[in-house]
Amino acid sequence: MNFIRIFSITIKTFFILIVLNFLGCENQMTAPYDDEVSLPYDDEISLYKGSNNRPNDQSAYPQSGSWTVSYKENTGGYQGGNLNIPNGSSFQIENGSLTAPSYMPFGADVTITMEAELRKGGKELVFTFGPSGCQFSPAAEIWFDWTELRTTNPKLYYIESNGNYVEQTADYIDISNNRMMIKVDHFSRYAVGME
Repeated sequence: MNFIRIFSITIKTFFILIVLNFLGCENQMTAPYDDEVSLPYDDEISLYKGSNNRPNDQSAYPQSGSWTVSYKENTGGYQGGNLNIPNGSSFQIENGSLTAPSYMPFGADVTITMEAELRKGGKELVFTFGPSGCQFSPAAEIWFDWTELRTTNPKLYYIESNGNYVEQTADYIDISNNRMMIKVDHFSRYAVGME
């Protein structure tokens, strides 16, 4: 009789532990797959970088990059190429299109810089380029990636030296990849913002 009672209590305890374990596991969070990431509302500061929607935080900004462009004696001009920053934005020039700033010695290397800052609680990206005084002919291309803004209707602005914003029209917009492109003949500051 004692054996049957101990066996019965053991079986009941075992089933209770299984049920409790199952209930405890049901409330545990698991990491979502890349395509199942739920996006936060606009007022939450949780940022997403690149087309794979991997979560990122505000500490990812500012982002910057630099590229030293060399003068090529054999072609009589500066090399072409591109500069990319982590959020997917880039700057591109063709061979021979760069004219260095007038304050630099003829043929000196030119270090191109690009910086992106996230402002206004994650609702605006501001892009700054250098050095000032560079000229481009044919025009350089700037590709802005606005994935972090999570909008399908971004606005592009030229930022005047006094801080005023002047709305611009992009030369090319790729809504499906959150990118737009403008052609420029000199460096300026730009902002991509939500409507």
